[in-house]
Amino acid sequence: MKTSEAPYSRRFRLIIYIFGIWAAVITVRLFYFSIVNRDKAFDAMESESLEKRRIPAFRGSLYSASGVMLVKSIREADLCLNSQLEAHQLSGLLEILKKELGLSRALVMNKISVAPNLKAVVLKKNISQQEIERFARYFMRDKYLFVKMRERRENQKEAYRRYGRRLESRLRLFEKKYAERLSGSDLIYEAMLDKHGKILPKTYREIQAFKKGQDVYLTKEEWP
Repeated sequence: MKTSEAPYSRRFRLIIYIFGIWAAVITVRLFYFSIVNRDKAFDAMESESLEKRRIPAFRGSLYSASGVMLVKSIREADLCLNSQLEAHQLSGLLEILKKELGLSRALVMNKISVAPNLKAVVLKKNISQQEIERFARYFMRDKYLFVKMRERRENQKEAYRRYGRRLESRLRLFEKKYAERLSGSDLIYEAMLDKHGKILPKTYREIQAFKKGQDVYLTKEEWP
């Protein structure tokens, strides 16, 4: 007499088959990466690196209670290009520069040819905070595009006429007191790079967004 197999026994056997196939696939992949492709995998891991960047924020200005500008910290940024790039590295950037900034291939190549001994050429002076954010993903390891920052303090002539020599020493005190509000927050981001300094797909991550420093108006008690 033929007996029927219990349903739970068939399900148990199916689970064993599936587990056996999964274990076989894992074993084959481990063998491939640990034995067959070990050197290549190690080289790829060693050549990749996590790079973090910080670009300073634009600062705010300091005003008296009556609205006279006492000091303005001007931070300017130039968009620069590494002029020592090879042709295959440069070709992709030329398309980006044309699309985003309207800089033609001929214009960029002319800037490079005019100063062949320089390591970098300025593509655009005084770029905005928005443009820095847009191009940030390319500012890694200074191999392609990068930002050159300049900062200068500008004191209002009217303030000098009104307050004379005591202006500078007093300003230092208030700049220190309101440093956090004046400074804003820097742009901080990171990405994984290959050995050529190229960002690996989907690894760019913004850690902290740009925030321009606030303008500070002193009270009448501080500075009438």
